[in-house]
Amino acid sequence: GKTYTVEYDGEGNTKIIVQNGESISKISKIFGIDPDELTELNSEKVKEKNSKKYFLVGDEILIPKELEADDEALKNRKSSSDTIGDYNDDMAARQARRREQERKRQEALKAQQAQQAQAQPAQPAAPAQDTWKCPGCGATASGKFCTECGTKRPENDSWTCACGAVNKGKFCQNCGAKRPEAKAAFRCNKCGWEPEDPTNPPKFCPECGDPFNDEDKR
Repeated sequence: GKTYTVEYDGEGNTKIIVQNGESISKISKIFGIDPDELTELNSEKVKEKNSKKYFLVGDEILIPKELEADDEALKNRKSSSDTIGDYNDDMAARQARRREQERKRQEALKAQQAQQAQAQPAQPAAPAQDTWKCPGCGATASGKFCTECGTKRPENDSWTCACGAVNKGKFCQNCGAKRPEAKAAFRCNKCGWEPEDPTNPPKFCPECGDPFNDEDKR
């Protein structure tokens, strides 16, 4: 028949190896003993974390009674090295599952961000800055006056014909139409007030009351 072996400590206790996944309560249930009696007998082997007591996998502990070598509770129990190997395999599998879960979470997050980006309307491009080259010093400027030498920006002499062509001369180069007369711009010749639309002044200056006429044309 099959031969079974068992170790005792000489004081009426049986030596066993803590198996992978065995808690104090599970060991107590397997061997039909009181959990407090088990922890008291193995107090030097008891660990504690977050107020929970446990034994390390692979540790040798004592069961407070002498068991027969062929006792059902002792069958199929592994050695310390084998059960530690089982524990390490389980931990590696758990880490692999966690990594896979994190990978899927990151992929789902990226997909969600991509959908949100597609759903958002595109921001209008900033209008290009209107720059001009100073005829006095050659510097590039963007305001009404050159920041390098103070020269006033030249007037834009181009005009757009009714046919859509952009011209600079007196007649349209596309259809021959004559350039329309430019509207006169006004500024009060008494106080210097200038309307928001210089080509469409009010009848009287709101600052000094002087009427607008040809003398106020710039």
